[in-house]
Amino acid sequence: MINTVNSLQTQHLDGLNAIIRIVDHNLNLVFKIDPRAKANVLPTSDYRCMVPKPQLQPSRGVLRSNTGEKLEVMSIIQLQISYKDWENQIHLFYVVNSDYKPILRRKTSQDMKLIKFILNLTHNSSAPMMRNETTKMLDKYKDVYEGVGKLPGKCKIHLQEGAVPTLQLPKRVLFAHQEKLKEELDCLESMGIIEKTSRPTKWVNSIAVVHEPNESHTICLDPVDLKKWVQCHCWTM
Repeated sequence: MINTVNSLQTQHLDGLNAIIRIVDHNLNLVFKIDPRAKANVLPTSDYRCMVPKPQLQPSRGVLRSNTGEKLEVMSIIQLQISYKDWENQIHLFYVVNSDYKPILRRKTSQDMKLIKFILNLTHNSSAPMMRNETTKMLDKYKDVYEGVGKLPGKCKIHLQEGAVPTLQLPKRVLFAHQEKLKEELDCLESMGIIEKTSRPTKWVNSIAVVHEPNESHTICLDPVDLKKWVQCHCWTM
């Protein structure tokens, strides 16, 4: 256990920060208040200011920063801190080998009344109006939003010179979904959207099956290799 933090005041520096004075060593430390942090963090440089020759016992614990960077934990210590009516509380601090600013985790910051979470529910009076407008638009353009649309004419895909055909292997489908997938393919065939072929072809594209929350299936063509060789036409508007 190291000293007692008995003086604390907050001010705006570069975000949420707290200046903590450690009386026994006449030392001021600026802690960053991080609501996302799950641990109190103290760099080794600041720890050595309190204890010039610390006996560090490396820990197997793993800490990571908000960016995913792994922090080397040199030791885990206990600090007794006090502030106003929040006194003589002992919390763990992880001593890390980095140049990070000291960090106070959310729980410690809340206990010290440095931050407060407020849940506020608001009512948007414009929501019903927006729903009415959406309903009117869907009714007006039913032919666009209902059924399967079809554009006139035929589309021809132009490939770059030297395009290498690819035969993609079919992706695996869970046994529990195979029957529903077959039903969906048969439905698309009956509607004239797709057709079976027995002729040889240079290109074979796999499909991606999306399982919807309502237990239906959406089938998408996945021509990932074909798209690499497609010529893009630029049309002037």
